[in-house]
Amino acid sequence: MLTSELFDLLSDFVPNNYYFFYDAEDGKFKHTLISQKPQADREVINVAEFSRLRMRENVFTSVAIRGKRTDPNNLALSATLTDLQASTGEIFRWNGSEKIFGEGSINLTRDGDDNTDFGRHNVPYQYTFYDFILFELPLDSYGKPPIISAVGITAANSKNVNSQSSSNPKFSYGYEVLGSNNGSNYEPISEQARVLLRPLERVIIPAFEESRYRYIKLRVKPAKDGVSNDNDPGLAVNEVRIYGDDNYLVQVGIQGNDPQGKFYYPELLEKTNGVGFQVLLLDVADKLAEAEAKKLAESILLESLRDYLAYQITSITDPAVKIGQTVSVKHPVTGEMFTFLVERIEIKPTYSKIYGRDLNAEVLR
Repeated sequence: MLTSELFDLLSDFVPNNYYFFYDAEDGKFKHTLISQKPQADREVINVAEFSRLRMRENVFTSVAIRGKRTDPNNLALSATLTDLQASTGEIFRWNGSEKIFGEGSINLTRDGDDNTDFGRHNVPYQYTFYDFILFELPLDSYGKPPIISAVGITAANSKNVNSQSSSNPKFSYGYEVLGSNNGSNYEPISEQARVLLRPLERVIIPAFEESRYRYIKLRVKPAKDGVSNDNDPGLAVNEVRIYGDDNYLVQVGIQGNDPQGKFYYPELLEKTNGVGFQVLLLDVADKLAEAEAKKLAESILLESLRDYLAYQITSITDPAVKIGQTVSVKHPVTGEMFTFLVERIEIKPTYSKIYGRDLNAEVLR
């Protein structure tokens, strides 16, 4: 036997337009998916009473979704770069496995290509850390230094056969990431801010939570990158990616300014003015991209507001009106026409009550 508890449980897992009903003519239960049509199937006639229920119990005036970006913005692309080893030694660049001397610039370190790194040699570098690149980041939309969630580094290439197997740190590149807001006082962006990497090895260094920096400085320890161990070491890096805020918050809500815009409902704003906005906040972690989260927020808000656009009609019983039909009705006083989907019918001895919602109300009024 089907109980009300079972129906309540099923309602949490089935679409809102799923209907399970008993067909008296066929003498059996049926189920179907129904949707509101653009045009009405029929008009409800002999309307005695017409009311908009305006139920606010399950209505949200704003829906916000918080989540994690799996691919935050690379702020290095919009930064101003300074070569902190300018005019020192000879420059070179890597083009895949080919080392080209006398060519390259610091911009190769943020070109998105892990095969085109940049470096310097012919300098008596010691195996210690040197200031190499300074990234000056643009301020965010609030005029503050941007939030940095992590810094990704791809180590430079090497022709030395020992670079992939030797435990000697002279064959590995060292990288240290520092942050500052005044350009004078620098601090490590995290406890893992200093790393040793083999050639072409990649690492993502997470920053301290909610870290804001105007300047990011990369310090580099050179490595023996030549064919011979007697070659002077190279000071180089392949790619640097500075990841911005990996958290997002999208929010949609009803508004009362643009009559042609979505979610225009000034009356509901007035009704909630005394109690404040009814906000639904959801956390989706990294399960949804930001654009998809906004679509979900709009969908939830729209579904919520549909309850506010519910209608109740009292009329002479018309057996032709059935659940799942799209009907139109003329207001008995104002003459205004309304269209909605019939979701429930109560048949009385002398009249019927018809309940439904306008599921096509994408621009809500």
